[in-house]
Amino acid sequence: ETPNSVTFTNVLPACARQGLLHPGKEIHARTIRTGSGNDLFVSNALTDMYAKCGCLNLAQNVFNISLRDEVSYNILIVGYSQTSDSSKSLSLFLEMRLTGMTHDIVSFVGVVSACANLAAIKQGREIHGLLVRKLFHTHLFIANSLLDFYTKCGQIEIASKVFDQIQIKDVASWNTMILGYGMLGELNTAIN
Repeated sequence: ETPNSVTFTNVLPACARQGLLHPGKEIHARTIRTGSGNDLFVSNALTDMYAKCGCLNLAQNVFNISLRDEVSYNILIVGYSQTSDSSKSLSLFLEMRLTGMTHDIVSFVGVVSACANLAAIKQGREIHGLLVRKLFHTHLFIANSLLDFYTKCGQIEIASKVFDQIQIKDVASWNTMILGYGMLGELNTAIN
């Protein structure tokens, strides 16, 4: 039985989770031979597999020649946000909007994380404003990303305001604030 698009979209995430680049490349070759590479779900699974294996250049290559949707953009926005190429997350975030696609929680978490890594205070504040307008700023994952952003940029007062607005804080929320105060030398506040 010849594998098809469904087979590929089920097996590629397993390679992504395990970081199995070589089998992932072999599967990529099979998708090309069977003509499944043109399928949006297959190309997204390939992009995700390469991104999770740390090969953003290969992920970008698949993205460049494929059909794209919000998921395609989100994979790279998040992928680049965790690399030294974080600025690519910002440009993809902007490109996504220019193509008429809608940003979601994943897009925002990725781009805020990129702003934190770049210490891009101006862009991060603009995105925070956009989040408030869309009423996404209270979502836990986004709020935690904002906490990380403001603490990394040394803006502990704003981080504290974001923290106070989180209805149900998780361990990441508390840890980020403790670390933020600790980095600024405000040890008593961190300990409290």
